[in-house]
Amino acid sequence: MKLGSAFLTSRRALFIGGGAAAALGAGALMLRSDPGAAGKIGHIDKRKITALGDGFYLADGWVLTADDLKAMGLPHPGGE
Repeated sequence: MKLGSAFLTSRRALFIGGGAAAALGAGALMLRSDPGAAGKIGHIDKRKITALGDGFYLADGWVLTADDLKAMGLPHPGGE
């Protein structure tokens, strides 16, 4: 039993434990979803979407692209 407790406090065990924690943390960061343009930015009033030109829209105070509107399921002004 003394051998097991000595290993738990050794530098090798700390190194292995730290490496495992770093690997788990890096894996969690890589697997998290990227909200991107389709992320939640709050409730947008569909009546307050106006075209700014060049594919940009003012949507309830947010400047969005046509792809952003499509990804969030919002209508394009004028049915474009």
